[in-house]
Amino acid sequence: DASKESWQRVIDVNLTGTFLCCQALARACTAAGNGGVILNVSSMSAQIVNVPQHQASYNVSKAGVDMLTKSLAVEWAPLGIRVNAIAPGYMLSEMTRQFTASNPELAEQWRKMIPAGRMGEPADLEALVVFLCSARSSYLMGQSVVIDGAYTVV
Repeated sequence: DASKESWQRVIDVNLTGTFLCCQALARACTAAGNGGVILNVSSMSAQIVNVPQHQASYNVSKAGVDMLTKSLAVEWAPLGIRVNAIAPGYMLSEMTRQFTASNPELAEQWRKMIPAGRMGEPADLEALVVFLCSARSSYLMGQSVVIDGAYTVV
C-alpha cells in the first residue's frame, strides 16, 4: 500500500542523502589533500527482510547504502578516502523508544528474535565507530559491518 511519494521519500533520505553527504565530504577531503574516512549508516535490513513489519523501501534503501559504500570505497581508495558502513540491528534510540512504547507487542517480538536477548543501545555502536574511523582499520574498506546481537545470524 506504499505510495510512490512514500517510497521516494525513503530512498531520497536514506540513499540519495547518503550519496550527497559522501560526495561533499570527498570533495572537502580531496581539496585538503589528506584523504579521509567516511562511515555510512546502513542497517541489518540491507541484508535481511525483517518481520513482521513491511518495509520494502527501507530495506532497499539500506541495501543501496551498502552498495554505495562498496562502490565509493573502490573509486575513492586512490584518493586516500576510506569508505565503510555500520549496519546496526534494533537499537533503542530515542526514535525507536517512542515506537516501541507505542507498540510493546512488536518490541517484545523483536527482542525474542535477537539471540543476545535485548535490543542494542547507541553506546553499543561506539567502539565499532571509533575503530572504523581510526588508523587501526586502515586496510578495511568497502565493508558494512553488522552489529545486531546476532539477529541476522539465525
